Amino acid sequence: MEKTQNEIIISAIEATSLLPDIPHERTRNRELSSLISLLIQNEELDKINLYLDRITDWRKPKLTANLALANLKNGNKKIAEELINEVQILVETIEGLKSGKIFATGEYKDLVETYDDFRLDRVKVAIAQYYWFFGDEENAIKWSQNVLATEKADFIKEQAESLSTTDYNSSLSINNILANGETFEGKKAAIDGYVLLYNLYYQDDEKRTQIEELIDKFESSMPVMFRIEWLHSMAISAYSFGDYDKAIDYYTEASLWIADSSFRPRLFFPLKSSNIITAKKIGLVEDARDSAILLHNEYDRVEESIYNIHRADVLCAIAECFIILEDFNKSEELYCNAFFQSEKNPNSKPRVEDLTIIISSLIKNEVEISSNLMYVMSEFIDKLGAPW
Repeated sequence: MEKTQNEIIISAIEATSLLPDIPHERTRNRELSSLISLLIQNEELDKINLYLDRITDWRKPKLTANLALANLKNGNKKIAEELINEVQILVETIEGLKSGKIFATGEYKDLVETYDDFRLDRVKVAIAQYYWFFGDEENAIKWSQNVLATEKADFIKEQAESLSTTDYNSSLSINNILANGETFEGKKAAIDGYVLLYNLYYQDDEKRTQIEELIDKFESSMPVMFRIEWLHSMAISAYSFGDYDKAIDYYTEASLWIADSSFRPRLFFPLKSSNIITAKKIGLVEDARDSAILLHNEYDRVEESIYNIHRADVLCAIAECFIILEDFNKSEELYCNAFFQSEKNPNSKPRVEDLTIIISSLIKNEVEISSNLMYVMSEFIDKLGAPW
């Protein structure tokens, strides 16, 4: 990861920190959480504590648990234990307050109001994920018990994923439990798990057929945009195993869904970009290139009809398909335009939100930050301020 990429995340954190408590504390916490998560993903672990204290809600202990896990994965066991213990003490204190074992006054009263059940459950799931990776199944189960099913789905999905390469039947059973559950989150996690198994066991005809049948059974009730993304993943899997006809079938089905659905621009452009990226990955290079040009032209045609608060994420999506095509001049042009379009909103709050979107796209796609792009971003950040 280029040093400049971590630097732009930190620049965005500093800019986001300018959002005033009233009325934007919640927005600031959300955006800071997204940016700090990027630092954790980039393993910029030493600097994170400098910024965690700027978060004033449940996201801070959740991120602290994530940071503990990242340190554990990097062999920093002592630091990891200190961080996870800090989070556990906080959760146990809040549960004591909620149960009446601790009398809620002063700062403790604020804790009860800040950590309602589902937010506290998200922190507990992060602790459970730490122990699951550590190999402490007993503590992992303890911390994930009595957690709302909607919040537990990702943890159960992680359990299935960890077993997927070594124990097909156990991983499949966990996903089946999720698929037959009552929550949307669980069903989506299950199909994500099936698609992963589809890739891992593609060459096993019996297992592949079994998984295809399960995906067909459960996906019909899911939103179209998820079904399209699953088709893309399955197309790439088929192609990677030399099953080109199957790959084309999945890609074509996804393309038809996109063509036949009436998506708003904020959904259409990312899905079409993903379709173009899939085309490139399954060998349809010229089709992908032609489609990318058409997609950019379509944006130019409808730009004025897209709310200015939605243009940055649309432009980032288009930029991403040019990255896969290695047209880096075009992708940089699109990222610069994303900053320019965001500036059209007179208020800084939506511009800060767009900043996070653009930075996240740059980092996810490992874009080398040119001096021109750095200049455009710096100018954008310098203009942030009242009115918020």
